[in-house]
Amino acid sequence: MAIAKWDPWGEMVSFRNRIDRWLEEEFGKTLEKGFPSEGWLPSADIRETDKEIIISADLPGIDEKDVALEIENHNLILRGKREFEKETKKEDYRRVERSYGSFFRSFALPASADLDKIKAVHEKGVLKITIPKAPEIKPKKIPILQSGK
Repeated sequence: MAIAKWDPWGEMVSFRNRIDRWLEEEFGKTLEKGFPSEGWLPSADIRETDKEIIISADLPGIDEKDVALEIENHNLILRGKREFEKETKKEDYRRVERSYGSFFRSFALPASADLDKIKAVHEKGVLKITIPKAPEIKPKKIPILQSGK
């Protein structure tokens, strides 16, 4: 039987995502910097290894130019928009299930994240963000010298 490592950061992110999804389902709103805004939430998976954190966000049909990534107060912020296809000449839709408009996601990063080496690749509708962890700083003993000797 393997012993699993408890990950409070992952649990908090999971809890925040569940709240965001509930708000989206109930009210069609997301929370951006504490204020409701129209939009939707792309699904995201977060995976952590000893060396990195990987966030994979589903962004089908969204061009890279419509997506922005930034770091603010040790949070990775993903925002963008998906436009409703305006080229459609017939407006006789029977059902529209895909979400359109602006989106905003915020991911709290642990102190071990190396913010200068974050990489993002958008391929086949999935944005894969790789956040390397900084090498672990080990405690160092400092010798105390006697004065006058």
